[in-house]
Amino acid sequence: MQDFLLPLTLLAAIALAGAAWTILQLSKRRTALRRIREEAGELRPQAEYDPETGLPTRALLYHRLHRAITAPTATHAFTVALVRIPDAAGQARMAGLGAERALWAAAFNRLASVLREGDIVARWDAESLALHVSSQLDAIRLDETLRIALGQVLVMPERHLALNVEVGTSAFPTDGRAPGLLLAEATHRLRPVVAAG
Repeated sequence: MQDFLLPLTLLAAIALAGAAWTILQLSKRRTALRRIREEAGELRPQAEYDPETGLPTRALLYHRLHRAITAPTATHAFTVALVRIPDAAGQARMAGLGAERALWAAAFNRLASVLREGDIVARWDAESLALHVSSQLDAIRLDETLRIALGQVLVMPERHLALNVEVGTSAFPTDGRAPGLLLAEATHRLRPVVAAG
């Protein structure tokens, strides 16, 4: 009988050791996955929001546009606009602003007066902001509204500033059915804003 129990005991010990090793490996994997998720959670805000302006990035705008285009209610028209401030750093310096960030903040505040709930302004590149406007403004009316708003002198503490700015718009679905096409069309339509007065 003992001859029979010894191999069973050895098999049980090997099985327990294998189970313990498997549990240890799973624990290590869970710890590694938890660390990866925590790091991803810390990086997500950096990837989705521009550190200089605090605005959403182009990745977040693309995601938003893609969702709007592929949604079951994608028949709802919306407009995309691009606002370019050529040589923003140079304009900020010439205006005597301490940082380019103040120029972007002033431009954003002016744009915010035109936008409605559900609209988004994102940092497109070093010189541009992109807008997804879901309200009923068509591309032509949005273009005119942005030109009027940005053509006004920006009143800032101790200074007034007339921005050198360009605006271009495109509409979904008329001008395209993909984020890249809509933004390319808005870029193609960039024209300088004539300052008021």
